[in-house]
Amino acid sequence: MMVPTTLPAGELTATVVCRNGTRYVKTQTLSSEVTYEAGKRYRAMNFSLSKSGEEIIEYDDPHAVTPMEYNGSGTEADPYIIESTENLQQLIQYVNRDDYAGKYFRLTKDILINSDKWSPIGGHNNETGVDGKFFYFKGHLDGDGHIVKGVMQCQSFTAAFIGAASEGSVKNLHILADVENNPRSTAQAAHTAGLIAYISGTAPYSISNCSYNGRITSAGGGNHVAGLMGSTYAPLTINGCINRGSVSATDNTASSSTQTYVGGIIGYAQSNVTISQCSNYGTFRIKDAVSSGSGGIIGYSSSSTNLDCRYCDNYADIHRGSGCTYVGGICGQVSGSASLHSCNNHAVLSVNADKETTVRGSIAGKATSQASIKDCCIDARGNTLPLIGEGQTIFSCNENHGNSTSL
Repeated sequence: MMVPTTLPAGELTATVVCRNGTRYVKTQTLSSEVTYEAGKRYRAMNFSLSKSGEEIIEYDDPHAVTPMEYNGSGTEADPYIIESTENLQQLIQYVNRDDYAGKYFRLTKDILINSDKWSPIGGHNNETGVDGKFFYFKGHLDGDGHIVKGVMQCQSFTAAFIGAASEGSVKNLHILADVENNPRSTAQAAHTAGLIAYISGTAPYSISNCSYNGRITSAGGGNHVAGLMGSTYAPLTINGCINRGSVSATDNTASSSTQTYVGGIIGYAQSNVTISQCSNYGTFRIKDAVSSGSGGIIGYSSSSTNLDCRYCDNYADIHRGSGCTYVGGICGQVSGSASLHSCNNHAVLSVNADKETTVRGSIAGKATSQASIKDCCIDARGNTLPLIGEGQTIFSCNENHGNSTSL
């Protein structure tokens, strides 16, 4: 929940998702609306959580589709309900139908992926991404606090729970699943993530209150990889998301035309992006990349991107691996306009065992003069890195708070 905000009278449900996937829920009835103000502390009295039931949708056969009518009408007030294996499989198989565009979906059970192959919701009709076209999930998905578990095994240009998306939103969904992507072709960079692999289009897209925890491995001709969002080519807003997963990206081509970029929240951005109140606890490993970068929040922001990153934190000591070029606690490489405001790096960002030459910055590995950096700080004992590893030489935020118990 972001403050300031006003909660209306009626039922308020709080959901706590543990790292092992266990979910606890509490529903409270508010007799009148409650307004929370920024900067004030609130305490809940007699607030006890109860363990929710273990309701599971099991995905075990990517080819079996038994059409079943969704409950609901697909509107925001009355969304289509995903409550069965048939509902999930129908969405995966028919995501390119025009009547799904602009429709609203809500998940009512956890999902267990128990199949030798995972077919994402949306993607590319040629797994190599060389010819053909994308089919996008253009709807709005509310995970309602539910969890996706298991293993997503792919051999695809776009690998994640949602392979390709456009003109929509995802919220309140938690991925607790490993992602293993071994693309059939190394001609192009693989887009791999826990939540969404690839976003495109001109309409704004939104991701809020989502998380990833697991292990991602991606071996493409270059990789754009992150816990939440692999690559975005559309205007994107991400709020309140967390990555706790580890990412390993291996470049399987000697071509200099593809690069590997890894981030906790976003791997690669070539559009206007707003990120706020997001955190990274995961570590990254890049191998054999010709050119690459990794950042706790975003790996790479292109020259055509206007990046606005606020109130984000990195807690992980990011390990680069051979061939990595730029490493930053918040951003690996910022090539265009950016505003980094009130972002904190809580990790040392130590040199790894390979001792390769890597440009490191506590906030950004590299940032152009178009980047504005304000009220950011380092909060890790022994971190002697500059805020920006390469590019800028003057900063408006050069605090190093150390590891004081008074903070």
